[in-house]
Amino acid sequence: MPRSVLLVIVFALAGAAFWWLLRDVEPARSGPTPLEFPSPIATSEPPTDDPWTDPDWLLPHFEKACEAVEAVCEARFVARPTLRIGRAIELADLYRLSALEYARREELPEPPALGGNESMFAEFARYQLGRYFREAHAITVSKDAIPRFRRDGLRESLTGGDGVRLILVHELTHAWQQEQVPDLWVKRVFDPSKEAAECASAIGEGHAQHVTRLVAKHWGMGRFFDDFRAFFEGVDDGQHEQLWREYVAGQDFIDAVQRARGRAGVMQALRDPPRQRAELLDPARWLSRTRPTETGE
Repeated sequence: MPRSVLLVIVFALAGAAFWWLLRDVEPARSGPTPLEFPSPIATSEPPTDDPWTDPDWLLPHFEKACEAVEAVCEARFVARPTLRIGRAIELADLYRLSALEYARREELPEPPALGGNESMFAEFARYQLGRYFREAHAITVSKDAIPRFRRDGLRESLTGGDGVRLILVHELTHAWQQEQVPDLWVKRVFDPSKEAAECASAIGEGHAQHVTRLVAKHWGMGRFFDDFRAFFEGVDDGQHEQLWREYVAGQDFIDAVQRARGRAGVMQALRDPPRQRAELLDPARWLSRTRPTETGE
């Protein structure tokens, strides 16, 4: 073999060995990181009387609440919601935007009762600590609500830092629902049957309460959730019966389905909520009518 050819072979082998030693080895691909329940941030009240006015205190708790919702629901957000801090007048503007979107839907014969009712927008906004707005995929919280609720005598546990954590979890659960089960929102707003729409709304609020209860249990905040639920139980005075069904009966329904069918059953209820109050108030009826799904997906 000519010496020149031999030198070429030697240099080629040396180059290959050099490349092998210096190559950037890509780490072995693994499955998705398991969803672990996040440890709570050390309990500390914000330096102001209103947690919504202190973003440095609020944002870390918002991130923890996102992680907690993902862990309980066993699925990550497709896109993390954002947090907005505003005033009641800004929440009222967001209600107007929502009403405009409702009115633009082709299948809707006329705007819902909310549309054009400026006094109702303002009233809703006055008593909203926080709310998820699907149009912006954001949780908007009000600087004005906590002082107002305190003046009205709402439990201190709901207007302090620990109560705020649970409100974030509740609203973030609605954001998770919108990504995973968008048809639920459509049923809540556009179902031609008023009773079915009410039941769908109860499932949405009940699921948010269900998730919040589990998060509170993990974080040792059971007392705060009990106050959270008691607030809604206390409005069962006939005038606010629908609100009671949404938050209290809705949670009881989801709790019962979770015990009977696990997460798969909860997802099934979100996709196929009861259409009659009788099923909502007696989950056994819905369970006997529906067949269990094989997975929660």
